[in-house]
Amino acid sequence: MTGGGGATTTAWCPRTPPKTPVPEYDRLTLVVDRATLGLWMLIARDGQGGTSTFVFTKLRENVGLADAKFAFTIPKGADVVAQD
Repeated sequence: MTGGGGATTTAWCPRTPPKTPVPEYDRLTLVVDRATLGLWMLIARDGQGGTSTFVFTKLRENVGLADAKFAFTIPKGADVVAQD
């Protein structure tokens, strides 16, 4: 795999089965840059052997988003259930 500037880099590719079986996938594989721990790719394999590959480009981390971007207003008429 190549990283920034075309230099050859090494990646970790941990495979993670779900703790509890789910129909959406039976294994996720993360492709992570060893040096920076930046996420390059996510590969999901479903129970029938099909795969979906997500490649991350121009990914920016810790960009300082304002808390207001994540404000949540409970919709009118919604039931709120408290979990203690």
